Amino acid sequence: MDDRKPQVDRSVFYRHYSEHKQWIERELTDDIDRFSRTMGKLRLSPKASILEIGFGEGRFLDWARSKGHHVEGIEIIPEMVDRARKRDHVVHLGRIRQAISDGRRFDLIAAFDVIEHFSVAEILDFLEDAEYVLNPGGRLVLQFPNAGSPFSAPYQIGDVTHQTALSEAALNQISQTKGWVVTNSFNARVTHKPWLKRLKWGVAHLIRDAIEIVCAFAYYGWRYPFDPNVVAVLERSKAATGQE
Repeated sequence: MDDRKPQVDRSVFYRHYSEHKQWIERELTDDIDRFSRTMGKLRLSPKASILEIGFGEGRFLDWARSKGHHVEGIEIIPEMVDRARKRDHVVHLGRIRQAISDGRRFDLIAAFDVIEHFSVAEILDFLEDAEYVLNPGGRLVLQFPNAGSPFSAPYQIGDVTHQTALSEAALNQISQTKGWVVTNSFNARVTHKPWLKRLKWGVAHLIRDAIEIVCAFAYYGWRYPFDPNVVAVLERSKAATGQE
């Protein structure tokens, strides 16, 4: 007799996910700075084509379009797809290969707070799908809870749909099996427009940096991102692309 319990269908939780996350449609505020900071590190061309996976309330879609990029989105929550379509975004319900099946290619795939929802097997599938829809030289930018930080627990365990705890090293270990490599990683931080908030968080970030540098050097001998969330940039490895 098999006493193992059947796995819970995660779609049950996604039916009410917007309420859990307290998502509401609103103007871009601090996200403008966060997206500008992240995308600025990538030095994208002004008219880059971007595919966002798991766009949620669509803030990055709004930002990317405002910057002149061609942007499309994929989401598994019908409510979010409907909201984005009402704002005239090109979005799709489902998975990558289901949605992008006509040979179109993109310069960048962005996934903010998405990949931690995947099992390791699903991450491997995601990396294969990413190669399928990216232009040669295309990149992935992924933001996720930083399992290498002692401060990420509320973000990782505060959502039962999270499947895998990831750090830069763990993501690189998974990615290398599919010919990808993490080429850059950095703390995912939000700056603030109002000067008082900017001053407050500027001081907080200076304190964080000091703690990060001292503690990481004391334990590891090098600086290691300690913020609760981290951004990783992935590219195809030279071996995978046939380069020396």
